[in-house]
Amino acid sequence: MDDVRLVIAEEGGCTTNYLEAFDTAPELAGRVAAWGMHCYNSYPDVSGVVDHMRRGPFTNSRIWMTEYGDLDQTGEREYFFSWTIFDRLLYILEHGMQGALNWDAFDNYHDHDEYWTIYGIIRTGLRTFTRKKRYYACKQVYRFVRSGMTRVGISCSGDNVGALGFFDRTTGRYTVTGVNRGVEAVYLRLLKKNLTGEQMAARPAAFVTTDALDCAPVPCEPLRPWAGGTEGYETVIPAKSMFTITTQTPA
Repeated sequence: MDDVRLVIAEEGGCTTNYLEAFDTAPELAGRVAAWGMHCYNSYPDVSGVVDHMRRGPFTNSRIWMTEYGDLDQTGEREYFFSWTIFDRLLYILEHGMQGALNWDAFDNYHDHDEYWTIYGIIRTGLRTFTRKKRYYACKQVYRFVRSGMTRVGISCSGDNVGALGFFDRTTGRYTVTGVNRGVEAVYLRLLKKNLTGEQMAARPAAFVTTDALDCAPVPCEPLRPWAGGTEGYETVIPAKSMFTITTQTPA
């Protein structure tokens, strides 16, 4: 069993309780591949958990949010909860988690509490499955932030736009994903600095999810001449939307 490494402790929250207990057994560090935690109805102190792990004997382990989502059972406000799940995912990644798994994949029956749940990103019917809005919200990140990418610092002007940047140092491809929280559409300019000529030549694609659009492509054009000679691209991000701008080729 020496080749088997574990994901622990799959606690139903995001705290340092289990980490502190395992800190007393540093001999187990080589057996732990990742710490798994859960987040459903709040924005926990992810940074505190990550910082604690980086100071202890498990610093070489990864830290994953192995369950996140929302436990709404009404099914009445799908776009609102899709937005909430997406925003929670950005928060998790921004504060140091290295991976995240949405709960749940499909609507299904839960044996442990004996009722049907509609937490899935796929609606389960009679021999049919339908993508929900939250499926497309997840797609904005899952499809374009690929394994091996590193989160990099970016800056956004304007209070209503929040975004994270990811970069693949091997291929030079990048992804910027985020939200427009405002009630009006915004012009989003992606200014390219400190990139090689080959990287700058790669024209990005843009995708948005709104209450009417499902990870739909939108125009992403080179900056117009009046932009002061700065190289980059611009696109229009609709109000109350989730967006992705990427040169990443989907797997």
